[in-house]
Amino acid sequence: ACTIWQSELQRIRALFKSRDMDLVLDNGTVVGFLCSLQYNPQYGLSLRVVDADPAFALGEMELKKREIIERLCKEGLFERNKERAVPLLPLRIGLITSAGSAAYNDFIQTLSVSRFGFKIWVADAMVQGEQTERSVLRALERLNRLEVELIVIARGGGSKTDLSFLDNEAIARKIAVSTIPIWTGIGHEIDTSVLDYVANCAFKTPTAVAEELVARFVQMRRQLDESAGTLRTVWAYRLKNEQDYRDRAVTGI
Repeated sequence: ACTIWQSELQRIRALFKSRDMDLVLDNGTVVGFLCSLQYNPQYGLSLRVVDADPAFALGEMELKKREIIERLCKEGLFERNKERAVPLLPLRIGLITSAGSAAYNDFIQTLSVSRFGFKIWVADAMVQGEQTERSVLRALERLNRLEVELIVIARGGGSKTDLSFLDNEAIARKIAVSTIPIWTGIGHEIDTSVLDYVANCAFKTPTAVAEELVARFVQMRRQLDESAGTLRTVWAYRLKNEQDYRDRAVTGI
């Protein structure tokens, strides 16, 4: 038997939080505990947890992540979705995120204030927790059946443990074979997800994805304005030349 008293559990959780992690005690989770060995004549030997090592848990997470990345790389799945052509000005956007979350609001707000004619299909999905894989896979299947031009997977920042739910091999494989280009905006500036490796393009945050979409239209509008100005200038110059020619011709006649 192994016991963690509530007071010790609170202190250990606080320690993990200070390292930007959560203490996960689910089946299959590998943890490193410091325990005291106790003996009771009636119940025999038991352990009492007195401390835990965040570095050990982080190492296990990173090892699992690295193994997934290596398998995907060996199978040539990094380039599959990158080969999908992204329209120059995509307007029909499929968004996979938790509806109502900060990531959702940041993305929608950035596109809305631009006043360009974006149309967004939101596939509400869980982006942390045990249901993440099933939820995101279902969202990808739904959006791939629609006539969207681009799919965006967005999730705001969180602890390393929260973000690790998207370091998922099944989701990564689904992205790789998607017939629609997929962009990712997951986590903080410093975070890199497994999904980023297989996506058509990866951005640091959900807002950065939206800003890139808006920037494409702003750039195109700027180019159109410059082209229109050039056309007016050239046309005015040629018109003036023709008018001068006509005036000289009239005088000559």
